[in-house]
Amino acid sequence: MIPTSPKTQENQQSTVDFLLEMADRIAREAPAAELEKLPQDGGENLDHYLYGAPKQ
Repeated sequence: MIPTSPKTQENQQSTVDFLLEMADRIAREAPAAELEKLPQDGGENLDHYLYGAPKQ
């Protein structure tokens, strides 16, 4: 692992916080009917949903 300076770590944390905040906002604002359409096995079959690989 490449050592990072405190400023770089601070920037990385602010980016992570921003992304988590955006994901939370999307989840709160999305209609329930749309959230129900999301696959329940998204983590397990991510390559299938992104690239069309066979489901596991």
